[in-house]
Amino acid sequence: MVYYGKSDIGHKRLSNEDCYGWYICDECEMSFFIIADGMGGHNAGDVASSMAVESFLDAARKYKGSKTKRSVRNFAINTLKKINCAIYDASNDNYNYAGMGTTSVISIITPNYIIVANVGDSRAYFLSDNERKQLTIDHSYIEYLIRNGLLDRDLANEHPDRNIITRALGIVPEIAVDTFELTYKEGDLLIMCSDGLNSMVSDEMIYKIASKYESPEEICDNLINEAKRNGGNDNITIIVVRL
Repeated sequence: MVYYGKSDIGHKRLSNEDCYGWYICDECEMSFFIIADGMGGHNAGDVASSMAVESFLDAARKYKGSKTKRSVRNFAINTLKKINCAIYDASNDNYNYAGMGTTSVISIITPNYIIVANVGDSRAYFLSDNERKQLTIDHSYIEYLIRNGLLDRDLANEHPDRNIITRALGIVPEIAVDTFELTYKEGDLLIMCSDGLNSMVSDEMIYKIASKYESPEEICDNLINEAKRNGGNDNITIIVVRL
């Protein structure tokens, strides 16, 4: 397994409210990856995203469960729920943090399968020899409209409410977490990103660039460059894992 991550402020933001990280446990044969995107327009989005990443990695380092799918999935769900409560409490306890929140996507890789979990519109994609797909489902108003037949997906990036998300960590005391499970083989590709990538680069172009380059670093760099060429309206954060 080879992996690489990078974050770029983009062209329009004054600060970078994205955060990312990973923990590789050789002893337990598990790898933990996370991206968090602090909510733009809210107070202390960078604090919320940093809290999410630091808390998740701390929990990963302390993980003592088994590698069964049920155990790993429960860990993913329960950890994100605990992080949600911590951010929510911090926003209520400190006036400067009032209203802060963050989206998050996590991936936990074991020798036989991957568990992906998300809250918000940060995404995970998967590419293999005969398959390429978005694993996660955005928790956004636009996705709601699309799934209910009220909006064509091709028009999503032009919609005036495209930035409204319907679920995020830290906004309400209880949160639902979506999880996804997949098997993989050597050479397959996992891409995680904040919406600063997919709001600027189409899925088709993401797949094209990911298929063109072998190394995770080259894929990361070229995806970020493409997002910036197309406007770079938001922070752009990407983790690429060659499985």
